[in-house]
Amino acid sequence: MVDDDRLAVVLAEAWGLELTRLHYVPKGFASYHWTGVAADGTRWFVKLDGLEHKPYLGEDPTSAAAGLEAAYATAHLLATAGLEFVVAPVPALDGRILDRIRPRWALSLFPFVAGASGRWGRRGRADARRRLIHALARLHGADSTASPLVTIRGWELPGRSALEAALAEVTAPWSGGPFSETARRALMDKKELVREWLAALDSLQSAVAAARPALVITHGEPHPGNVMIDGDQVRIIDWDTVALAPVERDLWMFSDDPALLDAYAAASGCSAHPTALSCYRLIWALSDLAAFTAGFRRPHDRNRATEHSWRGFLRILDGSEPAPYGPGRAAR
Repeated sequence: MVDDDRLAVVLAEAWGLELTRLHYVPKGFASYHWTGVAADGTRWFVKLDGLEHKPYLGEDPTSAAAGLEAAYATAHLLATAGLEFVVAPVPALDGRILDRIRPRWALSLFPFVAGASGRWGRRGRADARRRLIHALARLHGADSTASPLVTIRGWELPGRSALEAALAEVTAPWSGGPFSETARRALMDKKELVREWLAALDSLQSAVAAARPALVITHGEPHPGNVMIDGDQVRIIDWDTVALAPVERDLWMFSDDPALLDAYAAASGCSAHPTALSCYRLIWALSDLAAFTAGFRRPHDRNRATEHSWRGFLRILDGSEPAPYGPGRAAR
């Protein structure tokens, strides 16, 4: 971690910003946040990303930093192009979008956004969901050539090789930490079911590939925790997952609400494909399972983060489908 004094120095040197009353905000996973106030009374939001916890951006801190910089630069371009709902980082004085404050940490600065975010599994206000759907329609219609740095994410499963390796080695003891052996036994009990899910994903991926869907700019995780509501305004935060992908990468989160999908089709002229929606829902669940499994095989301690991972791990193995905006279905 980085202490407040070091943060203040970097913010002053890189952004020319003297922040007072830095206040730590205990939210987020694998990242740390502060709010601060400038001399003119302007409020700011400071984010410190742990580069070792973003495998979707790179396999090591250096490549993850490059991926994060590309993602945040894309968000900045989207915001300056007129997509006011994009909460993008503010470039430093030399144009950099983030500061590699230490080898494993990257610092970025954002305008403070008033309002409150939602919670996973809570539907929230109907009018806010409609505004979010219209915002996503505008995002998907944005010029995808505006940022040549944005990565492409199709319908591959992040962490699949590691998950398959864990399934192959599930009969041998795991010794990473306090959750290792209980996780191994739980996975061993459900290994055939997990393999069935992987086979089902293969079938869905083949069908999506055959349809050759268009690739657009997607956020990747427009769940309630990444959506800020301030009166009638909707803001989308956390753009480290931005990528070119089919629209269903975002829309599967609303697949339990046909009226919202109809509203998206009316706003965008593009209808979501049911097979692709199912594909991305399964990708979300299995990528979480892969990440949790990998974490329990590595050295770890019992803490709030690993306990949260353990609960998520069991929910997936029990067959509970991810349902960010509602109860969803009971099992796959």
